[in-house]
Formats: sequence, C-alpha cells, structure tokens
Amino acid sequence: MAKLTNQIRETIANLAVARTFDPRKEALDKAEDALAREAYASIYPEAELKKVNALPDNWFRPDACLQFNVGGLTIRLNIIGKGLPVSYRAKGEQTGGFYGCRTLGVIPHGDLCDRIQAHATAYEKYKGERAAALKACTVMLSRVTTTVKLAEAWPEGEQFFKKFHDEPKAALPMVRVDEVNSLLGLAAA
Repeated sequence: MAKLTNQIRETIANLAVARTFDPRKEALDKAEDALAREAYASIYPEAELKKVNALPDNWFRPDACLQFNVGGLTIRLNIIGKGLPVSYRAKGEQTGGFYGCRTLGVIPHGDLCDRIQAHATAYEKYKGERAAALKACTVMLSRVTTTVKLAEAWPEGEQFFKKFHDEPKAALPMVRVDEVNSLLGLAAA
C-alpha cells in the first residue's frame, strides 16, 4: 500500500489524460503543419521561394511558428520539424528585436481561411476538453489517500497507478528488548 502524494496524483492524472488526448493532439499538430505550409505557400509566390531557397542559410531564419491574419483573426500555426525561411526583423519593428513571431501575411477569405479558422476552433475545443478531463481526474484523485483505496475506487485506471502500488513487504522480525539491553549492557528497569 503506497500513500498518494500530490506529486503521484499529478503523475497519475497526467498519464490518464495523455492516453486519451495525446493521439488527438498529434492529429491536430499534423493538420496544423499542413495548413501552415499551405498558408505560407499562399503568401509567398513560388518564384520568390525558389530564390529564397537558393540563398545561403544565414540570409533568412527558419521559423516554426508562423503567424497570419486569417479573416481578421491573428492565428499562429506551428510547423513540425525545421521551420520555413522568413526574413529577419528590422530594428525598430514593434518589439525592437530581430526574432519573434510576426504576421507574415493576410489570408482574407476563401477555403484556406475557413479551414484555418475551423482548425483554430477545433484546437481550442481540444484544449478545453483536455483541461476539463485533467481537472476531473485531479479532483477524483484528491479524494483518495492510498493506492489500495484507489484500486477499489477506480479499477479501470490501474494501468496508470500500478507502478506506485507497493506490494506488501515481509515484516522484519521483532527485536526483543531484553536482547538489545543485554547487548548494550543495560539493566532492565
């Protein structure tokens, strides 16, 4: 029987939520990558991209976080892996630095605009559902104090907490007080 600490509870909750929501997140990330590449290609003409790709690497910086104005909304789309080439910021631009996410272009309307906005809505829905599931799992776990009680209350979740469930260990033999006293040369009281 292991006592459930807050750290163990958090680990169990994260494992349980990840099992359900990670595959969905991976699918959303792949879709986002495809949309980001399509949006990037719609902003920069193919002839311009060929010229950019012919230049040395240090002329442009790879950016994996692409930001667009999509139908009036500022939406960031992430690339999986190496980013796409974007120009460095000019000194004095909004943040005054050379790096950071900035709007690359405008996608005012059309099919791509609708698909990006639908993806952004789906991603926000995913985040809300994941947060609600994590909170519900955390609340449930906060009401249980040991893995034995947890196994009784939530047998379906054993795969998430079995590594914390200690098997009963053999008790050490009881040391007799008179033996200890005699070893230490103490008189019995």
